[in-house]
Amino acid sequence: MNSQEVKDALKQLVDRSTGVRVYFVDEEGEIKDSGLDSSGLNDCKKEFCASLEQKYIDNEGFTAPLLSDHDERKHALYQFDFDDQPSEFSVLAEAMELAKEGELDTFQVADNKLSSIKAIILMLEDANGVLAGFYQHVYSVSLLNADRGMLNLTAHETRIIKLDQDVLKIGPNFVFMQLGENILIENVKALESQLNFKKIIHEKASRCTEQLQEMGLVDGLEKFAGKVAEETGFARKFVKVFNESAVIEAGVTNEQLIEYAKSKDYYSGALAYSEDGDKFKLDNAKKCRAFLELLDDDLLTSSLTGRDYIARNKDRI
Repeated sequence: MNSQEVKDALKQLVDRSTGVRVYFVDEEGEIKDSGLDSSGLNDCKKEFCASLEQKYIDNEGFTAPLLSDHDERKHALYQFDFDDQPSEFSVLAEAMELAKEGELDTFQVADNKLSSIKAIILMLEDANGVLAGFYQHVYSVSLLNADRGMLNLTAHETRIIKLDQDVLKIGPNFVFMQLGENILIENVKALESQLNFKKIIHEKASRCTEQLQEMGLVDGLEKFAGKVAEETGFARKFVKVFNESAVIEAGVTNEQLIEYAKSKDYYSGALAYSEDGDKFKLDNAKKCRAFLELLDDDLLTSSLTGRDYIARNKDRI
């Protein structure tokens, strides 16, 4: 889907939804019904839909790039496009299927504690059933434990009393959502750190490094491979570039690429070459970054002014 199609699908989702359901995932990975009556969650549904409208549907700056093209842009939902998936994707899919069948047990609170809840799943529904699911990771700041801290207070009728039950706060933000067959990522940082997608990225980047070696484009990949193994941002960028590079896609030869790099002031001082001049030499971090920019065709020349620009955030048209 392109960005407009994603926006249209979200608008249709919000327009059609008549209610919201809340489910929990416990520390054993079991999916439980919250037991909250959907008819009593109208305010929750309204606020959640209003958040989707404000962040995405009514936002002119909204985009929906591929996750492999992640570039820190704001107001974006990233379309998941990797082969390997976090297990939480299956958890959400299973929860949506079980919700349709009405076969979920209700979450049982033990000793007034909610600490066994590791994730929250929100589902928007209409008269015909579930429309979309949203996965929220439970952070420590979302859960107020009654027995932690010097003194936790709450209101009871006209008095202030000591809090003796845990409190779980549910907001409108989520890690990812499932809309039809599509997985859309809102919080990439949480996806990588809390859902262990970082490991998947590095494994794929390692495979891409092996393919790059086979292309004979670089003389010695030790420094480059080290950055791929140690820096998640660099590994993600490399996966994106290697899979989507217009340079690689066009079959640009080593000779053409090196000749182009030498002709541009921006690259001539940032890149180096092997002794025979037919390969790039990437022996420091600056050269590794410049090489990625070169493969990603980041240096663009304006047909209007003839000036060169670095365009790291771009969509093909």
